[in-house]
Amino acid sequence: MKYILCLFALVAMGANAAVVNFTNGDGSPDTQACIEAAQGLKIKDKSIKCNGMPIKKFAKKYKKKISEKNFETISVYTLKPNDDAAETALCIAAATSEEMLDNLLKNMKYKGNPKKIRCNKMSIDEFAAKYRK
Repeated sequence: MKYILCLFALVAMGANAAVVNFTNGDGSPDTQACIEAAQGLKIKDKSIKCNGMPIKKFAKKYKKKISEKNFETISVYTLKPNDDAAETALCIAAATSEEMLDNLLKNMKYKGNPKKIRCNKMSIDEFAAKYRK
């Protein structure tokens, strides 16, 4: 299974102000929309997922991070499936949250052993640990 990974970093610094630096890791329009939403711009396409979250939820989360006064670096990944395989959906769900993975497993009635799923050449647990923040 392959995924398009878009990386951008959010850096909040300073005692009284926040400095934010976004970098569009792959130049994709969806990653740019995630960046713009976090910066407060309205995005028409509400179907975009940023780090497994709907864009509206993502924007709310990172607008809050921007206003915080602590130094923090956050790496954010946008995962996009490039096939319709059940295992691909499970990998993305695992990277989002344990709850999302459990719900998807129940809803799709997955017959295999999810612990044997490989996501980008990693076990599903390794993949989730790497991308679930």
